[in-house]
Amino acid sequence: MDNTITKKQFKFLMKSIQKQDKKIRKLEDFLDDYVDSYVIFNRDASGDIVKFLEDYFCDGEDYISWWLYEDVEKEIWENDIEGKPIDVSTLDKLYDFLIKLKMEKENAKNV
Repeated sequence: MDNTITKKQFKFLMKSIQKQDKKIRKLEDFLDDYVDSYVIFNRDASGDIVKFLEDYFCDGEDYISWWLYEDVEKEIWENDIEGKPIDVSTLDKLYDFLIKLKMEKENAKNV
């Protein structure tokens, strides 16, 4: 049985995280206008999904949390900026990169 997370499943999870985070931010912003103290909502479920995906695809490296939460160009430079950056600007491209990374890491373990 193949235990690979499909691109469709990956995109569903990532979009769910983004949608949930957006709802929480809206609620926090709304409450910030009406409540004197700062309100922070629990994001454990989203964090757990991100951790699972990072463990699954990239041995705990933070590519997924970086992609979700860092406001930067979505490019990855391998081997310290030699060559061209890898474009991961969409979920499809990010998934393709992560699958390639996962396969490379698995192949390295089997050598």
